[in-house]
Amino acid sequence: MAVADGRVTLRTRTGHDITAAFPELAPLAAAGGRRVILDAELVCLDRDGLPDFAAVGRRAAHARPATIAAAAAHQPARLMLFDLLHLDGDETWRRPWRERRQLLEALRLDGAAWATPRWFRAEDEGEALHAATAALGLEGIVAKRIDGRYQPGRRSAAAQKHKHWRREHGLYVSGWRPAGDHRPEVFFLRYADDDGTYAGEVSHGLSRSEREELRARVRAAAGRARRDGTRALSPGAVRVDVDHHGRAGGRLRDPILRALQR
Repeated sequence: MAVADGRVTLRTRTGHDITAAFPELAPLAAAGGRRVILDAELVCLDRDGLPDFAAVGRRAAHARPATIAAAAAHQPARLMLFDLLHLDGDETWRRPWRERRQLLEALRLDGAAWATPRWFRAEDEGEALHAATAALGLEGIVAKRIDGRYQPGRRSAAAQKHKHWRREHGLYVSGWRPAGDHRPEVFFLRYADDDGTYAGEVSHGLSRSEREELRARVRAAAGRARRDGTRALSPGAVRVDVDHHGRAGGRLRDPILRALQR
């Protein structure tokens, strides 16, 4: 996110400009009175006060002014600021994290739609923070080296994400598409305890022998192939356990097959 010449510019990690979709962040341009580039996390909260990843995607997809205004009123976004990359022309990303954090806190950027959350020292509070975020169902934590430097455009050993894995038991395999044409094999999933709501698709996981057994059972239960090669299964014929990083809009995030229920 950049603030310059009285204007906020909000870009995704891939460089897509989504500024217009989040008008509640426009006043941030006047909050600090400085030219800055910040690294931040954009969140929309659900009814329980927890981040809703799907809601951010829905907000970013709105294009018409009337729709944007309605979405902002219904589920406002909040920008969590955690790193300072440029300050009035100074390439602060070259400095150690300790210095960047001090400069960021000095800007006192806390408002109605943005905040500079506090940080925690791993030696003192790391275990408690890890346990608390897991209990709340949050994605995980990011740990940064105090003397680490920012690495633009790539992952760095100086900043590591520690995600929480969660296990979902007894999901229905509702469909299957064999590998082919440079496409991976895909198993389509539905929840067993939620009226068969679609849970997403998974391509990875299981040992070779378990994978062969799953494939054999799916072939035996699957119907005729559709034009895209996908074959549907009768509900409950094949069930699996899946590890994931939480849900987004009802779908599992980063699912991995862990066990075939027999």
